[in-house]
Amino acid sequence: SLVSDAALDREIRLSETIREIPFLCLRSLLVTLTWLFILIVVSIPVMCVSSIALLMGPALGQVALLVFIGILVWIFFPLIFSSHGIFVNRQNVWLSIREGARLTNLTLPTTGSFILLAVLISQGLKIVWSIPPEDSPLAIIGVLGHAFVATGLLCASFIYYQQAKSWIDQVLSDKRLNNNHISE
Repeated sequence: SLVSDAALDREIRLSETIREIPFLCLRSLLVTLTWLFILIVVSIPVMCVSSIALLMGPALGQVALLVFIGILVWIFFPLIFSSHGIFVNRQNVWLSIREGARLTNLTLPTTGSFILLAVLISQGLKIVWSIPPEDSPLAIIGVLGHAFVATGLLCASFIYYQQAKSWIDQVLSDKRLNNNHISE
């Protein structure tokens, strides 16, 4: 919550944020449980089919596994920003999930590029931060560096979410105005 407020140049009110922590945690937990429920609902039938395919041959089992991974990506990718509405706009769980999915679907190429770049930066620098041995004093620098980069990427995701949402609202507003103008 504090990272969201700082990233979006809002006034940071620590006492208000501390009061909101239980509600934000509950909403985040509900988003996580929603993800878990979807994962279970999708996984059970797909794993049954995958098991049957694996019995028919290892190649068929691998194809079934790739299809399963594709299905999971197809279902979960639109949910990437499902929790951002909770922290940026203080939305309830279902509205946040719906708005996050709408944002991802309407900005798919740029959202995909943003997520890919964020994952590459995070994982690439994770390799760099893990170079020093654990008992080295440089490991502390690695931990701090990783925390700094992860926080920066989280800030970037909040900024991206807010800017993309503003752009979508503007485009849809312009479209409504044009449609009203044409109908008159």
